[in-house]
Amino acid sequence: MMTPKVAMTGPGYFHWNKWGWFGAQTGSTCWMLVGAFEAAPRSPMTTVIWLCLFSIANAIGTWLWLKRDRLGPYPAIQTLLATIGIIGLLALIVFDALRPDGAGVPGDLRPGYLCFLLGVPAMIAYFALMEHSARKARARASSGM
Repeated sequence: MMTPKVAMTGPGYFHWNKWGWFGAQTGSTCWMLVGAFEAAPRSPMTTVIWLCLFSIANAIGTWLWLKRDRLGPYPAIQTLLATIGIIGLLALIVFDALRPDGAGVPGDLRPGYLCFLLGVPAMIAYFALMEHSARKARARASSGM
């Protein structure tokens, strides 16, 4: 019988949590899966690329999860966020470049680009602030202040 993995404990705010991890991972990538099937009849190339991007993002997320006994939760969640941001931006660029015929999307994709170019980095920064604050509070508590 295999010994279950013991996840590394994070020194700050973030800790390994199966439902939180896979909820974030699938919730952040499922739009590509749905979009790929929606685009299939009009743009097989978009479909193939989006399925590949969806698979890559989820493979990286799963790989990070499988390394939870050797990888801290904070660097892992930041890596997952960066991966999702980059892959999501690539998916949007592919869609914009190939523009499937009859796609029910308005011509201006700037809000989508802003989401990936500003929203994801803002989330990464917010997570860094949460981690830093939790570490600082823990250090203060352990020093008796």
